[in-house]
Amino acid sequence: MTDEMSDDNGRFVLNILAAPMELQDGKVKTFLLDSVFLEATNHSTVAQAVVSCVADYGIAFDMVIAVNTDNASYMRKAYTAVFKGLFPNSVHITCLAHIMNLLGEAFKQPFKQVNQFIKNMNAIFWNAGARKYRFLHHLKSVKPSQKATMPPNPIGTRWICWYDSVKYHLDHMEECKYSNFIESEMEHARSLAPISLKELSQFFAVEENVQNVKAHMKFITEKSQSPMATSVWSMLKSIENAFNAGGVTMREMEKYCSEDTPMAQKIENTDIFNQAYSLVESKLRKYMAPEGQPGIEFLHHVQFFHPAKVIMVPPPNQLYGIPGLRLVPDQEIRRYMKDLGPAALKSSPTEAINIEHFWNSAFETVPNLVACARRYIYATVSSADAERSFSLYNIVLSERRRNLSESSLKQLVFLYYNNFVGKHFFE
Repeated sequence: MTDEMSDDNGRFVLNILAAPMELQDGKVKTFLLDSVFLEATNHSTVAQAVVSCVADYGIAFDMVIAVNTDNASYMRKAYTAVFKGLFPNSVHITCLAHIMNLLGEAFKQPFKQVNQFIKNMNAIFWNAGARKYRFLHHLKSVKPSQKATMPPNPIGTRWICWYDSVKYHLDHMEECKYSNFIESEMEHARSLAPISLKELSQFFAVEENVQNVKAHMKFITEKSQSPMATSVWSMLKSIENAFNAGGVTMREMEKYCSEDTPMAQKIENTDIFNQAYSLVESKLRKYMAPEGQPGIEFLHHVQFFHPAKVIMVPPPNQLYGIPGLRLVPDQEIRRYMKDLGPAALKSSPTEAINIEHFWNSAFETVPNLVACARRYIYATVSSADAERSFSLYNIVLSERRRNLSESSLKQLVFLYYNNFVGKHFFE
């Protein structure tokens, strides 16, 4: 797993992480191997750093199963020009979290009124501790039986944060009487009221605005959806099907709008909702093809290792997306498909099948297939851990530590990150 950024001292930093394909404490854990300072960022410098790191740790090249990067062109070229030949059993997967965030960014683009509302609600609490206190007190007075919490921070680069913020405000706007709170804050601030508070006051003064934003929020929370590798294809296909269903009709619009919503507003909302459909559909079409997601064939074919999803993939002799499967004896594959898989489905509901337990119990019967399955079912599909390592890097490189040598900085980040991951690293 690799990712690159520029730090506050103007250096190009490449973090290289590794995730053993096995569960530890119920999940796959990712460890930081090295932080490399690059003179320039291109496919050559990235490839050299990664190959050198893998060699330093004594990791056999044929044991590298998945290479996870972002979708930058130089990362893709590093894989096709170097890693693909050196790591013969590997697949290239571009970060699913990045893809989902891009889909989310496309989806939220048409909802300008919702975006402005969330932006203003976030801004009124910026450096305003007293207002936060009054808001929490207001929530407790309206709903004393529920715990009062502040709205989630709608971080622009994280789709899920924006979605959580939309859901929070939809749940609280009416029940918690936002309009009363905004009115009381305007009286409290008077001439010192910030622009964001004034805009919210103007927003709540027009009931049509409130009803319209609520309709948009209902649509957003209904239509929006770190799975393991065997689940990614199904998830992407379900999103594709949801946004490829012909858009929203006027009849469907009724469930999002109130009865007294003017027809002109319903028509406008229909256009906005269908625009969101169209943007997501076009973006998803790109990432359901090798040009956008080089590992898409692998993500499709790896479902073979889930007993409930075998029917969703081509026949075993056509599963070219899974390196090494062709070396598994045919009798083991037939045994899995005719006996072991159906038996697992009969004994457990589809959603209750424990993949780890299933393949562990099948070792004596189909050992070669089990070895292949274990190799790929926990392939990392997101480089979110690389992003976390950079967050920790920025904490270490604080204002008071600008003069840290590169060697000391690397070692501190290495120790802090891997200590955070857990004791298994030291064992």
